[in-house]
Amino acid sequence: EDAEQIFSKLTEQGREQPFYTAALLLQARSAMQRERNAEASEALHVLFDAHPKSRYAEHAHYLLGLLAFKDENYADAASEFAWVLDRGQTPALKNKAAEHVQILFEDYLQLSEIRRRLRRDYLGPDGTGLLALKMAQAELAQGRRAEGQKLVDDFLRLNPNTRFRSTLEQWDGAASATARGIRIGVILPLSGVDAEAGRALHRGIRYAQLGEASGLSSNNGGGASVTSEFVIRDSESSMVGALKAAQMLLEDRSIVALLGEFDDHASSAIAALAQEKNIPILLPVATQRGITTLGEYVFQMNADRERKGRALAEYAYRFLNCRSFVSIAPQDGYGQEMTDGFSAAVDSLGGEIWTQKWYYGEPQDLSRHLKAIRAAAFARKMEDSLKVLGYSGGELSQTLARSTRSRENMVEMLSTPVQNVSAVFLPLYAEDIRLVVYQLSSYNLQGIRLGGEYWQLLELDARKEIQRYLDGTLIASDVYVDWDSERGRNFRNAFRKRMGVTPERFEILGYDAASLLLQCAKGGAKRPDEIRRALAKVSGYIGMKGEISLDNSERANSSVNILQFVGSGIKRVK
Repeated sequence: EDAEQIFSKLTEQGREQPFYTAALLLQARSAMQRERNAEASEALHVLFDAHPKSRYAEHAHYLLGLLAFKDENYADAASEFAWVLDRGQTPALKNKAAEHVQILFEDYLQLSEIRRRLRRDYLGPDGTGLLALKMAQAELAQGRRAEGQKLVDDFLRLNPNTRFRSTLEQWDGAASATARGIRIGVILPLSGVDAEAGRALHRGIRYAQLGEASGLSSNNGGGASVTSEFVIRDSESSMVGALKAAQMLLEDRSIVALLGEFDDHASSAIAALAQEKNIPILLPVATQRGITTLGEYVFQMNADRERKGRALAEYAYRFLNCRSFVSIAPQDGYGQEMTDGFSAAVDSLGGEIWTQKWYYGEPQDLSRHLKAIRAAAFARKMEDSLKVLGYSGGELSQTLARSTRSRENMVEMLSTPVQNVSAVFLPLYAEDIRLVVYQLSSYNLQGIRLGGEYWQLLELDARKEIQRYLDGTLIASDVYVDWDSERGRNFRNAFRKRMGVTPERFEILGYDAASLLLQCAKGGAKRPDEIRRALAKVSGYIGMKGEISLDNSERANSSVNILQFVGSGIKRVK
């Protein structure tokens, strides 16, 4: 902060001041350190306006690249680093820019995005060399190796002194190595409304691949080294885009497995195509029930919603001694599937569900639902009391009928708590949780609260706001990483260092899915039928998200994390 004030005073003296451009550059660096990125960018553009040929221009372009990356404007970041790479004069800065632009081309940018958004006037022989390599790799991914080779040859003839000459000259060797390994098709939404999640999944996949190449990614033992290539296709966040991508990949006879998609419906569609071609497909995100019934080549890395509902009921019954339950759920596929699994488990174990309530849209007013739950609970309490006193048959029914008015009064007296419900099952969406828990408290419904995976997605501020209502709540989830453990800390630090971002939910899912397929390949599976058999035998695989077991008739993960809110934090209890 002190440095920024000093540099600001220097720049206020005007552009004729001898240290004007240096002060602007350092003012921008100071602002960037303080996370004031807009001010940093403004100072750098003032520098260009005042002295476009300043000797600090390369440093300014480099900083603009860093700022663009922070804002996730990856094409702009690549453009700025390419400017430094091709026009800069400082060797150390050029080397860092070269490393950054290579990572952006490999891990963050699709060829279509590079062609559409990269600033061509910023590209010289080095930046264009990376573009030529990217285009050649795209041709290879389509099975057009000769066309890729021609691109490389033509570029080297026109630009013999590019710094990437050796990389481009090794095109033949790289292509041969890929041909000897396995090729896995990946379908993700890298543009469109779901692009943020798709890019996160891609980062996880890429990190697993980089770890495999360096021999560091194996979680569950060794195996033979194998060259692996992930062929990425953008679904553009649409069903049609996902189907086109799947068709294109499945026409390539070198593709031995598919990985994707993000959306449940798109996952179902491409899984059907993969099954028809007898190509195994691993779905990294899908939780919808029934997708794997499409055929024996379809595998689901997460438990379906019904299984998660069953797991939560079994935990509550066996470990918490819960015997009586009520539920409130959204009236849609998610709420129905979770509740179906929960109810089936309660019935099979010998527990009782006294009443189930459903809502549409936002649960702004659940008064009717909550009064009905209070009524069911008080009716059961009265019935149990009368049975203890020896009432039965017609006498019991008549006595209960005569007590209707008194029970109705108890329902309306909200100061009277409902204490005989063991647990309330609440498979809610994250945005509904706050509304529902406040109303539950107002209607004095006690008992353990049980929820689905969306409870885990509550932002920290929201958790703190409703902390006293959350504390002790149990949820069933696919993803849990103990970031305080040695394994969690090491993974997070290494991921940040290599990929430039902190890993979160979708990075973890992408990493585990790619690692699982790579593990099958390391075990000797190279052909589609071999990979299918290897996936069908996966049991107790310890991924970053938790245990993965696919060796069951549904070919969906049979392992579910049971988590509990403790204060505003979450811990795993099973």
